[in-house]
Amino acid sequence: PTSKDFTCWTRLLSNVTRIHVVNMNHLDVGYNGIPATGFINNILNIYFHQYFPRAATLAEQILHISPKDSFIYTTHPWLLSMFFDCPQNLVLAGIKL
Repeated sequence: PTSKDFTCWTRLLSNVTRIHVVNMNHLDVGYNGIPATGFINNILNIYFHQYFPRAATLAEQILHISPKDSFIYTTHPWLLSMFFDCPQNLVLAGIKL
C-alpha cells in the first residue's frame, strides 16, 4: 500500500487496544535571547508560570473527561524542587521568581 492509502492502517491497528503518547521537551537554560529569555531566571519563570500550570490544568481536564486515562508530565527533579520549595519573593540577579 502507498502512504496515501490509509486502509492499510485499519488492518494494522485493528488489534491495537491502547496507545501511549510520549513526549519530551528540552530544557535550555542557555544564553540565547539574552536578556529577554536567555537567563535561567527567565526560563524558570516560564516553567513556573506557564508550563507547570498548563500541565496541571491538562491533567485535570483529561481526568475529568476520561477518568481511565491520564496525563503524566515529566520534568527535571531540581525544577520541581525549586517550584515547590522556593522561598516566596526570591530574586536572582534582579529577576523575581
